Amino acid sequence: MSLNAMAVTRGDKTLVRLWLMTLFLGGMATLAVVFLADVVLAKMTQPVPPAGVEQVAMSAEMEFRHWAIYKAAKAENDAPAYAHLEKLMPMVTDPKHKSAMDGVLREHLPAGHFIHTWMTMKELLGDRPEPDLTLEEIEAKLSSAR
Repeated sequence: MSLNAMAVTRGDKTLVRLWLMTLFLGGMATLAVVFLADVVLAKMTQPVPPAGVEQVAMSAEMEFRHWAIYKAAKAENDAPAYAHLEKLMPMVTDPKHKSAMDGVLREHLPAGHFIHTWMTMKELLGDRPEPDLTLEEIEAKLSSAR
């Protein structure tokens, strides 16, 4: 066997080894990416913990205003949500509560983030049971209370 033929044979063997290593390592890398993607997707499907918003003490009128905003946001109707927010803001005294309400007023509602709006209201209301009333019925109760 000539020197050139030996060099070509050795080169071919080296290329085959490199190809097999690439195939093996590439497969392992692909498996690692798939595994990490599965972990990330699993974390994304877990419920999101509250963003520091806690149930706050409130009067009956404040509670009804929160429920009105909640129901308006669920129906993606920003006009009543804004109206109730404007009436509610002067009643809020707790700094964290005021901050959450200000975020809804300045960021979520103007951007059309109704999900964030009703989630914030639900977090502020905590485990209070949702009234079995429509938005219009809540508004009627609020207007009759004044």
